[in-house]
Amino acid sequence: MKSKTTRVVAIAVAALLVFSLVFAFVAEIVMYSQSSAAQTVSSLNSKLSKLDAEKTKIQKELKSIEKKKSSTMTKKAALDRQIDVTEHEVETINELIKALDTEVATVTEELNTALAKEQKENDDFLARVRIMEEEGSVSMLGIILSADNFSDMLTRTELIGDIVEGDRALMRTLAETRSSIEQKKKSIDDARAQQAQAKKNLVAKKSSLETQYKEANSLIKSLNMEAHEYEKALNEAEKAQEQARAELKKLLSSSGSNSSTYVGGDFRWPTKATYITSYYGSRKDPITKKSSFHTGIDIGASQGSEIYAANSGKVIVAGWSSKGYGNYVVVDHGGGKSTLYAHMSKIKTSKGATVSKGDVIGLVGSTGWSTGPHLHFEILINGNHTNPMNYFKKG
Repeated sequence: MKSKTTRVVAIAVAALLVFSLVFAFVAEIVMYSQSSAAQTVSSLNSKLSKLDAEKTKIQKELKSIEKKKSSTMTKKAALDRQIDVTEHEVETINELIKALDTEVATVTEELNTALAKEQKENDDFLARVRIMEEEGSVSMLGIILSADNFSDMLTRTELIGDIVEGDRALMRTLAETRSSIEQKKKSIDDARAQQAQAKKNLVAKKSSLETQYKEANSLIKSLNMEAHEYEKALNEAEKAQEQARAELKKLLSSSGSNSSTYVGGDFRWPTKATYITSYYGSRKDPITKKSSFHTGIDIGASQGSEIYAANSGKVIVAGWSSKGYGNYVVVDHGGGKSTLYAHMSKIKTSKGATVSKGDVIGLVGSTGWSTGPHLHFEILINGNHTNPMNYFKKG
């Protein structure tokens, strides 16, 4: 009798302890899911909402510009800002799709673990029930009455109470685990639905971006039909570029670049594309027929292609010159040497950042005074422009 009683008690207590540990583990992985993947998705959705609000604001500005018949360059600047926001939307949606992939994978793994644990503990519980049936001749009352003394009887009574409460806790835990499993299944379904919608949105945003590119690029080209308007816009662009160069010269002087040590080494070509559409030096404008000086080289790279740092250094400008350079970056290489990269569709670095030769610092675009995607590239010595081709090995 004593042997059977001990066996029944031991099995019940063991099953209770094991399942309590399993439930604690399930609760822990639920918390991890909520604090990691789900929060990332929530943060990206919030970012998309802010970008959408910003684009709505720009669209209102564009309508106002049309109504007031503002200058072409003012409209081009607004279109460039709209493109910038849409570019960020595309990037954020891509991040959202990846984050949802991670969430689905994480929750699926948690679900599989919870299902396996549920199966195991369900089997343990059924095994316990079968043993109790097999030991049916040993009643709870019999266990108590078979005590050797009063103290032993009290101990057995307390243990039986624990077993009964353990059985109840076991059933509650099973129910909670099954509820958690259902929640995980729903979470996976929701994430997959969000992902499907995000992919649709991505297609729409990319299509919208292409339309915006064409509209912005054709805007300056359309001025060819109106020489006066073209010349006015060209003057605005040249003044904006002159102002940017003057500010840059002051910045380089105040930063002590002239007296610092050059990082050393040769410059690398800033894009994969090598075709030069416009060289450094004097050139005649095709519309006004007036001569002007081109302070860098234009490289005919495709929209969105990567722009690389020509050498290591510190980013001293990562900003916007609406009517001139558009999105542009300047990297200080020490010793008075710096490089300028203009008309980017997107800047991929920030002011104050340290970059290494070959790092991606932006993407080719057509922002500012530009009629098509290309990279305007300058090499500056103490803030003064110079022929970039003198700094690359021939052949």
